[in-house]
Amino acid sequence: MSVLDSSVVLKWFVDEVDSGLAIHLRDEYVEGLREIIIPDLLLYEISNALRYNTNFTTKEIKESIDSIIDLEIEIVTPTKYLIHRSIEIARTDNITCYDAVFIALAVDIGDHVITADKKFHNSLSKEYKRHIKLLSDM
Repeated sequence: MSVLDSSVVLKWFVDEVDSGLAIHLRDEYVEGLREIIIPDLLLYEISNALRYNTNFTTKEIKESIDSIIDLEIEIVTPTKYLIHRSIEIARTDNITCYDAVFIALAVDIGDHVITADKKFHNSLSKEYKRHIKLLSDM
């Protein structure tokens, strides 16, 4: 099961480098070839990123978020454990709690995060680096 972070899911809606790879991951999920899980935070991050993209209307942003929800990807809501683990990871690796929640979720399920954010990927210590993969390496 893969945790997708916002940098990957955003590429479903915005044509960027590696958008094709991101769409391929989505298509694998739709075809039943890949399991995906996301924290609910991702929906807010995507909404915010699209809100600041002048190419998207309010209606299109809502439709984009609806399309994620309509895929019926497993969306994880916060638990004390997940938040506490995120705080610990954020402190030990000097990253934001927002980024750390994706790693905490991957650690919790015993799998990995797929990210397009090289800075995020490179900022992780050896302990957490095994729980993250770059989209460009997929």
